[in-house]
Amino acid sequence: MEKAVLITGATGGIGYELAKIFAAEKNNLVLVARNSKRLKEIKEHFEANYHIRVHILSKDLAEKDAAANIYREVTLQNIKIDILVNNAGFGDFGEFFKADWQNQYEMIQVNIVSLMQLTRLFVPDMI
Repeated sequence: MEKAVLITGATGGIGYELAKIFAAEKNNLVLVARNSKRLKEIKEHFEANYHIRVHILSKDLAEKDAAANIYREVTLQNIKIDILVNNAGFGDFGEFFKADWQNQYEMIQVNIVSLMQLTRLFVPDMI
């Protein structure tokens, strides 16, 4: 069974920087983000420069079943996650009563629900 580090929000910012660190330390990666084009670019770059295996999953954690789908795909590929980095997230600003409800809902789904689901799904296998 292949071991790997799973990082959400891996195409930019802190997620991308953490992916570079783990890659430099010769960890295989499972990178999750919405931008499939950027994921493919990162995969090619990391595999060529760090000589590791990189699996990519284009998923939107704002979708209800995203965490379960990620877990299912990783399990079907026979990958054991040793480290889970729940990095994906976003914020909003302004007066709450004027905020777009769908945006607020998606923020809670990404920042809380999907994070908890991913942790709950992967931790038993990690233990």
